Amino acid sequence: MDAQRLSELYRAVVMDHHRRPRGHGAPATFSAQAYGKNPVCGDEVTVYLIPCPQGGWETRWSGEGCAICRASASILAESSRGLESPGQLAEEVLQHLRQTTPETEASPTLPESVKALGGSLAAAPSRRGCAVLPWTVFAEACAKLLEKP
Repeated sequence: MDAQRLSELYRAVVMDHHRRPRGHGAPATFSAQAYGKNPVCGDEVTVYLIPCPQGGWETRWSGEGCAICRASASILAESSRGLESPGQLAEEVLQHLRQTTPETEASPTLPESVKALGGSLAAAPSRRGCAVLPWTVFAEACAKLLEKP
């Protein structure tokens, strides 16, 4: 696939998640939460971890931000659903997002939407902080969950 078509695909995935965010809204109850703000652009995100009745965790989020931040939070909620160890995903995604360049080959274990998010950063590296914020906050919420007795 040529670079132009790939860029269009990345934009389509990011805009779909921005316009129709998954997991948006604060839950009534949760087991762990964390909050973060990007002082450079004003993005704010709170991430909540909720135990799923069938096992694993559900992630929800609330906050305000640009299209990339909202899309990243939505991709986070969709990608982490039902995971037994969500912190492992957080580490892998953060590493991917922080190191993404046009030449970066994404890990085959990453969800396609995460790869698309990383691809969008290759075209707009100044927006890296916007994409990383929800995942950093997610990692903090996961760490808080591990601290609980």
